[in-house]
Amino acid sequence: MTNASSPWFPVAPHKFIVLSVFSFGIYDFYWVYQNWQRAKLASGEDISPFWRTFFFVPVYVFSLLRRIRHSAAAASAPAGWHPDALGVAFIVLVLTGLLPNIGFFISVVSFAPLLPAVRTIAAVNAAAGNPEGVNDRYTIPCVATIVSGGIIYIILIAATILGL
Repeated sequence: MTNASSPWFPVAPHKFIVLSVFSFGIYDFYWVYQNWQRAKLASGEDISPFWRTFFFVPVYVFSLLRRIRHSAAAASAPAGWHPDALGVAFIVLVLTGLLPNIGFFISVVSFAPLLPAVRTIAAVNAAAGNPEGVNDRYTIPCVATIVSGGIIYIILIAATILGL
């Protein structure tokens, strides 16, 4: 890896899915935050990635997805998805976690609407020469997240089956 930055936060789709599922959607927000950091760096705008991610994501996920799609057009990368449709689907799936009983399990797939953007980012970064690589390896923190999440899933599933 070099010290150069990719235009967007690189993460392989399989890694994005696994970390999103085993972190109960927290990785989705980390991904949004990292991409707002890249947008701020690239544009020089005085924006707060933290606030845009952790407090106002229902508003700002749309503009982030629009920026990603716009950068895909500039890089002649495929982006056959609509930013607003993905944004609405993401927000709805995240909010299903507030529903009783099955809502939590539905919200686990909140990563799905972001996958087209993850793939588009891979294409945009590839067009820029992938200065940071493709980020497809599982580091120790990634493995710890997977193991911890797996244990919690086992407990939740057992509690659900046993009616606890």
